[in-house]
Amino acid sequence: MEALELLKEAYDSLDFSLDFISVNNGLFVVKNTKFARVGTIVIIDGQEYTITSIDASIGQFQINDESYNATPTELKLKSPYFAHGTAQMQNNEWANAQYDEQKFPCIYVKEVIREQEFTEQSGNSLERESAIIIYFLDSVNFAEWTTDDHYNNIIPELRYIKNAYKDQIIKHKRTGKLDSFDSTIRVNFGVFTDNSGNTQAIFNDRLSAIELGFTLPIYINFKTNCNT
Repeated sequence: MEALELLKEAYDSLDFSLDFISVNNGLFVVKNTKFARVGTIVIIDGQEYTITSIDASIGQFQINDESYNATPTELKLKSPYFAHGTAQMQNNEWANAQYDEQKFPCIYVKEVIREQEFTEQSGNSLERESAIIIYFLDSVNFAEWTTDDHYNNIIPELRYIKNAYKDQIIKHKRTGKLDSFDSTIRVNFGVFTDNSGNTQAIFNDRLSAIELGFTLPIYINFKTNCNT
């Protein structure tokens, strides 16, 4: 199994269902808003709605249908987008999306992925070990936000997504023992200043991110997961 295949399967297993408490004129109260923010898509009984305001401290958000009063049988946040490739390739793909809501938040697996493959003769229970770098990204108000605004408005949401995705990677039946992860907060991700004082950016979009780096061991066959 290739590393990217495992990471995609872990992504597909993400579930951001919300514990419903009440609704009144499109104003929902839930136990935990998870990574929701203004602009997040919420799926209610198969239909997509947009969150127009939110107070995560009391588990409350408003959707763009103020006439909604039915008790839902399905209530969940739409999963973040999943992307992979080189920075240039991904920037080109994002350029084709008209709105931020069509590409962020995003789980972005950086390529190229370097791997160490083990032979059958080695007697190793692992098929390979892969050096993984993942960025959890969201768009930001680059012109007006202070550094503290990034930490208050975006980083908690990205941390929730990171932890949820990391748990799915650990639980995957082909994942070997994972001892540690390296996590780095990157405010204004991809923006740098050269020696001449000129500010440049890797991506066209202004983003903040949490970077997650680790070595992913992949079993040859399905085994009892040693991380559980």
